[in-house]
Amino acid sequence: MNVEVLKKQMEEIKNSIKFIQNNKIKAGDSVETIIFKKYLELESTKKVTEYINELGYRKETSNKQGVNERKYITKDISNILKDKNVKVEARLKTYVIKLFNENKRGGFN
Repeated sequence: MNVEVLKKQMEEIKNSIKFIQNNKIKAGDSVETIIFKKYLELESTKKVTEYINELGYRKETSNKQGVNERKYITKDISNILKDKNVKVEARLKTYVIKLFNENKRGGFN
């Protein structure tokens, strides 16, 4: 590996760190945006699920008895992260989906 390749990799790492630091949760963020930002920080659907549930968010479900609410489960978080139509800022979405897919292949979710 030559010095130029290492410099490029270091620059990419610096940009990644800056991107992560600039994507903190803000008041008014949707639950989907919070999930994406928290996944960016924690890289774990389990930990994101725990965080979302601790904040009191609930998943609406419907059945023959009507509409109910329940706590989020990790599959809900995975489904949101994989949803191509989720309304999240494009760069955040692209970055997190790439991270999610890398972690999924590596077994870290």
